[in-house]
Amino acid sequence: MIEELNLKNYSIAITTTQSDESNILLSLLSKRNGIPRTMALIHNDLYDTLLNGLGVDSTLDPNAVMVSSILQHIRKGRAKSDYFVQSGIGEMLEIEAVATSKITKSPLGRIKLPLGVEIGGVIRGGLFMLPNKDLIVKEKDKVLIFVERGKVGEVEKLFSVGFSFF
Repeated sequence: MIEELNLKNYSIAITTTQSDESNILLSLLSKRNGIPRTMALIHNDLYDTLLNGLGVDSTLDPNAVMVSSILQHIRKGRAKSDYFVQSGIGEMLEIEAVATSKITKSPLGRIKLPLGVEIGGVIRGGLFMLPNKDLIVKEKDKVLIFVERGKVGEVEKLFSVGFSFF
Protein backbone atom coordinates (compact mmCIF):
# COMPACT_ATOMS: atom_id res chain seq x y z
CA MET A 1 0.00 0.00 0.00
CA ILE A 2 2.80 2.44 0.84
CA GLU A 3 4.30 1.87 -2.61
CA GLU A 4 1.13 3.41 -4.11
CA LEU A 5 2.04 6.75 -2.50
CA ASN A 6 5.11 6.97 -4.76
CA LEU A 7 7.15 8.63 -2.01
CA LYS A 8 10.36 8.67 -4.05
CA ASN A 9 8.94 11.62 -6.04
CA TYR A 10 9.03 13.88 -2.98
CA SER A 11 12.10 15.75 -1.71
CA ILE A 12 10.91 16.39 1.87
CA ALA A 13 8.34 15.00 4.29
CA ILE A 14 7.02 17.31 7.01
CA THR A 15 4.96 15.52 9.65
CA THR A 16 2.61 17.67 11.73
CA THR A 17 0.13 15.52 13.63
CA GLN A 18 -0.80 16.21 17.27
CA SER A 19 1.40 13.32 18.42
CA ASP A 20 5.19 13.63 18.67
CA GLU A 21 5.53 9.86 18.44
CA SER A 22 3.41 9.70 15.26
CA ASN A 23 5.45 12.51 13.70
CA ILE A 24 8.70 10.71 14.51
CA LEU A 25 7.48 7.37 13.14
CA LEU A 26 6.02 8.96 10.00
CA SER A 27 9.30 10.80 9.37
CA LEU A 28 11.32 7.62 9.78
CA LEU A 29 8.92 5.70 7.54
CA SER A 30 9.19 8.44 4.91
CA LYS A 31 12.99 8.33 5.06
CA ARG A 32 13.00 4.54 4.78
CA ASN A 33 10.78 4.77 1.69
CA GLY A 34 13.01 7.12 -0.25
CA ILE A 35 12.28 10.69 0.84
CA PRO A 36 15.71 12.31 1.28
CA ARG A 37 14.80 14.93 3.94
CA THR A 38 12.37 14.76 6.85
CA MET A 39 11.07 17.24 9.38
CA ALA A 40 8.90 16.39 12.39
CA LEU A 41 6.78 18.69 14.58
CA ILE A 42 7.96 17.97 18.13
CA HIS A 43 6.55 19.47 21.33
CA ASN A 44 8.78 17.57 23.75
CA ASP A 45 12.41 18.82 23.82
CA LEU A 46 13.65 15.43 25.04
CA TYR A 47 12.97 13.88 21.64
CA ASP A 48 14.97 16.51 19.79
CA THR A 49 18.40 15.28 20.87
CA LEU A 50 17.55 11.65 20.06
CA LEU A 51 16.28 12.22 16.55
CA ASN A 52 19.39 13.31 14.66
CA GLY A 53 21.02 9.90 15.06
CA LEU A 54 17.83 8.08 14.08
CA GLY A 55 17.37 9.69 10.68
CA VAL A 56 14.95 12.58 11.26
CA ASP A 57 16.78 15.49 9.63
CA SER A 58 15.19 18.36 11.53
CA THR A 59 12.48 19.18 14.00
CA LEU A 60 10.05 22.02 14.29
CA ASP A 61 9.21 23.27 17.77
CA PRO A 62 5.95 25.29 17.87
CA ASN A 63 7.26 27.28 20.85
CA ALA A 64 10.36 28.30 18.88
CA VAL A 65 8.14 29.44 16.01
CA MET A 66 6.21 31.68 18.43
CA VAL A 67 9.43 33.11 19.91
CA SER A 68 10.75 33.75 16.38
CA SER A 69 7.63 35.66 15.49
CA ILE A 70 7.98 37.86 18.58
CA LEU A 71 11.72 38.46 17.96
CA GLN A 72 11.03 39.57 14.41
CA HIS A 73 8.91 42.41 15.75
CA ILE A 74 11.27 43.61 18.48
CA ARG A 75 14.60 43.55 16.61
CA LYS A 76 16.13 46.85 15.57
CA GLY A 77 17.22 47.65 12.06
CA ARG A 78 15.99 46.06 8.89
CA ALA A 79 15.52 42.46 10.03
CA LYS A 80 12.98 40.83 7.71
CA SER A 81 12.94 37.48 9.49
CA ASP A 82 14.22 36.17 12.78
CA TYR A 83 14.15 32.45 13.56
CA PHE A 84 14.89 31.12 17.02
CA VAL A 85 17.20 28.10 16.69
CA GLN A 86 17.15 24.92 18.78
CA SER A 87 16.46 25.77 22.41
CA GLY A 88 18.03 29.21 22.17
CA ILE A 89 21.56 28.42 20.94
CA GLY A 90 21.12 31.19 18.43
CA GLU A 91 19.02 32.84 15.77
CA MET A 92 18.84 32.87 11.99
CA LEU A 93 18.38 36.42 10.75
CA GLU A 94 17.47 37.75 7.33
CA ILE A 95 18.55 41.39 7.28
CA GLU A 96 18.23 43.87 4.43
CA ALA A 97 21.37 45.93 3.87
CA VAL A 98 21.26 49.71 3.42
CA ALA A 99 23.80 51.66 1.39
CA THR A 100 25.44 53.32 4.39
CA SER A 101 25.77 50.28 6.67
CA LYS A 102 29.21 48.86 7.51
CA ILE A 103 28.44 45.54 5.79
CA THR A 104 28.26 47.29 2.37
CA LYS A 105 31.65 49.03 2.63
CA SER A 106 34.03 46.14 1.86
CA PRO A 107 34.14 42.61 0.44
CA LEU A 108 33.05 39.98 2.97
CA GLY A 109 36.65 38.78 3.31
CA ARG A 110 37.57 42.12 4.91
CA ILE A 111 34.54 42.41 7.20
CA LYS A 112 35.40 41.44 10.77
CA LEU A 113 32.49 39.29 11.89
CA PRO A 114 32.08 38.71 15.61
CA LEU A 115 32.92 35.23 16.90
CA GLY A 116 29.75 33.10 16.73
CA VAL A 117 28.39 34.84 13.63
CA GLU A 118 28.30 33.17 10.21
CA ILE A 119 26.92 34.51 6.94
CA GLY A 120 25.02 31.72 5.21
CA GLY A 121 24.13 33.50 2.01
CA VAL A 122 23.05 36.67 0.24
CA ILE A 123 19.87 37.12 -1.77
CA ARG A 124 20.13 39.75 -4.47
CA GLY A 125 17.20 40.34 -6.81
CA GLY A 126 15.74 36.94 -6.00
CA LEU A 127 19.04 35.15 -6.69
CA PHE A 128 20.79 33.26 -3.87
CA MET A 129 24.58 33.65 -3.63
CA LEU A 130 26.92 31.70 -1.41
CA PRO A 131 29.18 33.97 0.63
CA ASN A 132 32.81 34.26 -0.42
CA LYS A 133 35.65 36.61 0.47
CA ASP A 134 35.18 38.72 -2.69
CA LEU A 135 31.41 39.19 -2.45
CA ILE A 136 30.35 42.76 -1.70
CA VAL A 137 26.94 43.15 -0.06
CA LYS A 138 24.92 45.84 -1.81
CA GLU A 139 22.01 48.02 -0.80
CA LYS A 140 18.74 46.02 -0.62
CA ASP A 141 20.57 42.66 -0.51
CA LYS A 142 19.08 40.29 2.03
CA VAL A 143 21.81 38.68 4.11
CA LEU A 144 21.14 35.36 5.87
CA ILE A 145 23.11 35.13 9.10
CA PHE A 146 23.39 32.63 11.95
CA VAL A 147 24.00 34.43 15.23
CA GLU A 148 24.89 32.69 18.49
CA ARG A 149 23.01 33.71 21.61
CA GLY A 150 24.06 37.13 22.87
CA LYS A 151 25.62 38.35 19.60
CA VAL A 152 22.61 39.96 17.88
CA GLY A 153 23.55 43.47 19.03
CA GLU A 154 26.95 43.18 17.34
CA VAL A 155 25.33 42.05 14.09
CA GLU A 156 22.82 44.90 14.23
CA LYS A 157 25.77 47.34 14.27
CA LEU A 158 27.02 45.92 10.94
CA PHE A 159 23.64 46.70 9.38
CA SER A 160 22.75 49.92 11.16
CA VAL A 161 22.30 53.08 9.13
CA GLY A 162 25.48 55.12 8.92
CA PHE A 163 25.64 58.84 9.68
CA SER A 164 25.82 59.75 5.98
CA PHE A 165 22.31 58.28 5.54
CA PHE A 166 20.85 61.41 7.15
